[in-house]
Amino acid sequence: MLLETRHIVMLSDSISMQRYRIGLWGLPFAKRECILLVGRDVYGWRRKLAISNEDHPALWNALHRAGVPESQATPGAEAGRA
Repeated sequence: MLLETRHIVMLSDSISMQRYRIGLWGLPFAKRECILLVGRDVYGWRRKLAISNEDHPALWNALHRAGVPESQATPGAEAGRA
């Protein structure tokens, strides 16, 4: 299968992050821990991006130092559709 490369630009004043568990292809099995970024792109569309990395604390700290705030919403509510 050929996967298309996409460049997603999210507005920094709209983005938030939270710890999340997501399954393979979004299904409820083979779940892995990830960092879920939620925000708006340059066209105003709500975007969700899950980043999985072996070193979650370092990635979390790097995003936090870059100014990305932690979301206070529950994972189900934040991950839902807008």
